[in-house]
Amino acid sequence: MAVHTTTDTGEILGRLEPVLMADPIRNTVFATVRSYLRNVGSGGWCAHSQVALAARPSPEHPIALTDEWTDVPALADAIGELPGVAGLGGPVPVVEALVDALGRRPGHRIAERLYRLDRLVAPVGVAGRARLADRGDLDLLESWIAPYTIETYGRLPVDFDPKRLASVVIEHSRTWLWLDAEERPVSMAARRPPAAGVSRIGPVYTPPRNRGRGYGSAVTARAALDVIDNAAIPVLYADRANPTSNKIYRAIGFRPVADRLSVSFG
Repeated sequence: MAVHTTTDTGEILGRLEPVLMADPIRNTVFATVRSYLRNVGSGGWCAHSQVALAARPSPEHPIALTDEWTDVPALADAIGELPGVAGLGGPVPVVEALVDALGRRPGHRIAERLYRLDRLVAPVGVAGRARLADRGDLDLLESWIAPYTIETYGRLPVDFDPKRLASVVIEHSRTWLWLDAEERPVSMAARRPPAAGVSRIGPVYTPPRNRGRGYGSAVTARAALDVIDNAAIPVLYADRANPTSNKIYRAIGFRPVADRLSVSFG
């Protein structure tokens, strides 16, 4: 199976579109790649065969993979020509085979589960209320981005810029904050713009001192309602090793769709 590569933004976007439209839930990560390239316009890379696709929006991002990769050695050769690879994410068998073919040891592995929501079960009895974040919350979100990233990925990436990431969360997502009874922000959940009728929720974060009170459930439910109000299907990823988050998401109506493996290098 021939594997071709390109860094042409127009060609990458053209190849992403049918993949995303064919299965917008399972391929939700490619909506993020598409959005980044549309906004930034350069820096992307993709490899493709007749049936499979691998793509990243920039060298700082992991390469996202579709299910259909069968010629993993050829894909590994294509990836091996890149000057650097931040990580890989996709179907578990494909990622595991590709890691072996690349001969590289990941610095961090996350077994993820993709969930979708069709009927929201809003939690009750949680003190406080939700409101949308705005530019005035930039410092707050900046202070939460680093601990969230470390909890999720085990480390901070090279050239990590929490202020820039906080700006992205506010400007390119609708980010909900949960305020406690004293009107203090205690939890957050962002939802991405809908793509092909699907909107992914994340990041979701509650500082440790605020956990165990239902804030994470409440703010995630509010973000999901926002998605539903925009006639889209809410989806999200959860770390399979975190029983609390998986329990929370199931309790408010999310159901599992597929498992995914994310690995980072360096």
